[in-house]
Amino acid sequence: MASLYSQKDKFTKALEYEKSGDYIMALQEYATLSHADEPFRPALINLGSLFSRMNRLDDAMNCYCLAVDMEEDYITWFNIGSIHYKKEEYKQAVIALEKAKRMNGTFILPVLVTGLAYSRLGNVKAAEKSFKDVLVSAPSNEVAMTALAILYYEAGKMNQSLDMIDRLLLLKPHHGSVRKLRSKILFNLGRIAESAHDIKQLSNEDEGYTVFNRFVRSIPVEVFDDGYGTLDVKIEQLESKAEEEKNPGDMIALSLCYLFKGETDMAVEVLYKAKEYQ
Repeated sequence: MASLYSQKDKFTKALEYEKSGDYIMALQEYATLSHADEPFRPALINLGSLFSRMNRLDDAMNCYCLAVDMEEDYITWFNIGSIHYKKEEYKQAVIALEKAKRMNGTFILPVLVTGLAYSRLGNVKAAEKSFKDVLVSAPSNEVAMTALAILYYEAGKMNQSLDMIDRLLLLKPHHGSVRKLRSKILFNLGRIAESAHDIKQLSNEDEGYTVFNRFVRSIPVEVFDDGYGTLDVKIEQLESKAEEEKNPGDMIALSLCYLFKGETDMAVEVLYKAKEYQ
């Protein structure tokens, strides 16, 4: 009994070290408890978690396997599956995660990571089912929606991908990466005007775009003048030529001229029109 109280006291001390950010001391205390003649199972699990955060994946796996040998539970099997996933051992990940799912059918994280593992294995059908199962239990799960959107996009199922993207944007209307993917999908669907509209909005709102826009606008227009005329003259000539000849190359050159002038919306509009002329 005294030994048990001693283990609990040491474990409490290790937890205090961990909460305070002193991971070295926490690791030492957990390790002492884990390597005892009778390992303290909670210490093994916490030590595994610390090793995982330190990217010492083999050490983390050893801790979790020892813990599950002592007593099985769905969280430890999930941790084992997650370590396999991080190590790119996707088949082993699925096996461990399935055990976690069988032990607790309401715990959605194993279902989610199983879907990611199946995606890595190229099993699109199984991955799709996993992500859909997650959304049945958690309709607002952003990871599952994003994964499905990308899965459909890569499979060429643009309309289904767009449906997922639009669901995501209802939750996060200003999510830059998702909106960029949406513009690509619209472009692939031939909905050029809508795609251009999305890009123009991004160019005025997304940090990556706005920084570039400010940089371009900070450059004096005179820098782009040369023996062939001013930037305005070039734009006028290219507009006339592009309208007559419907040449995508001229449209791209015109788009660059607008970009250098700082008229980003026109640059995007002309660039998308070049696609229509191909």
